[in-house]
Amino acid sequence: VQIGLLMTELITRAQLQLDPAVVEARIKEAAAQQPNPEEAEKQYRSSQQAIQQIQMGLLEEMALEWVAARANITPQAISFREVMNFGAEA
Repeated sequence: VQIGLLMTELITRAQLQLDPAVVEARIKEAAAQQPNPEEAEKQYRSSQQAIQQIQMGLLEEMALEWVAARANITPQAISFREVMNFGAEA
């Protein structure tokens, strides 16, 4: 629940908005994965809940891209063993 609230706040503050063409492309992409793409596309379009889920997924992707574009990342070498022991007591 908290991550959802955080994402909503981030989307609002960053003023992220969906491009209808991107939503359209995602609907077609999702429908293409089904055995009967044309029927699946009709079902997606007839379900407000399905459309909202697609829209929220896209907005979350946009929010993550927004954060990544502004992040100050410093690459550092680390061994697999160090990664796997992350947070472990010494």
